[in-house]
Amino acid sequence: MEVAFLRVAASSNYHAKGVGENDILIIATARLHGAELVSDEERQPTTPQVPAKRKIPAVCALPTVSVSCINFLEYIKRSEEVFR
Repeated sequence: MEVAFLRVAASSNYHAKGVGENDILIIATARLHGAELVSDEERQPTTPQVPAKRKIPAVCALPTVSVSCINFLEYIKRSEEVFR
């Protein structure tokens, strides 16, 4: 992952609607283990220019991060489980 992005997201420029330090740790852990990340954060139509305003799916989609990210409903559908 880009160290510069991590510094910006974790700095005093943090934006309440963007990723925080915990989110970055979760994304890094998913990447390290080659796992798919499940997040209920909505996808942003365009990637914000200000890195601190990017949500988890936008960060996961960055070419330098490249972590698969799906929402919870998609995860349940893929499981093909039947809940009664």
